[in-house]
Amino acid sequence: MQITPIIENLVQQAPLIGLIALILVLYMRYETTKLRSEFRNEIIKLRTEFRTEITSLRSEVATLRTEMQSNFKDLRKELQTLRHSFTTFANALTEFLTAKDIITKSEEALLKALIKTMIPPAMSKYYTEEVRKKLIQLLEKNTEDYTWEDLEEMKKIAKLLEKEYIESETEREDILEFLSRFRIYIAIVEGLLVKWGKLPQQLRQQREMK
Repeated sequence: MQITPIIENLVQQAPLIGLIALILVLYMRYETTKLRSEFRNEIIKLRTEFRTEITSLRSEVATLRTEMQSNFKDLRKELQTLRHSFTTFANALTEFLTAKDIITKSEEALLKALIKTMIPPAMSKYYTEEVRKKLIQLLEKNTEDYTWEDLEEMKKIAKLLEKEYIESETEREDILEFLSRFRIYIAIVEGLLVKWGKLPQQLRQQREMK
């Protein structure tokens, strides 16, 4: 077998083979670039769709949160209205019973002794240490020495306790239990003051004019 003609033939065809190889390389490079571009575009598309979905989801969550907060505020307002109505009725009844001697001074003393043992620890927002000391000072006072100003001061403290309970991050059941009894005590004191004629000047003048 003669090798020389074969070699000569390959040498003659070398430019063609090189050209074909070059074309193949360029084609592969083109296809690779095309695939990369398509892949990159698909990634960008998916990323955009994902961000759109996330934005939409965040918007829905924000809307839902707003609706829940609104509903919660409405519910809280209704509960506060109901509680206020019930408390007002209970206090008015207690004041009446006290003024009619159905609730006596000894019963007032027993309730006073009880709530003095239930005074809750101070908090930092509404029911502060200063308010707590004022509360203790009022409860240490003899009932006969109470004035209408003392009564108003106790009512203010009750409102501060209520705010502390409502807005506290932790459930202060000790405040709630104390407050329920403290409001009854305030109503009894008011009934006693009315019974003893210790009325505020404006109310006293109104009664004298009748």
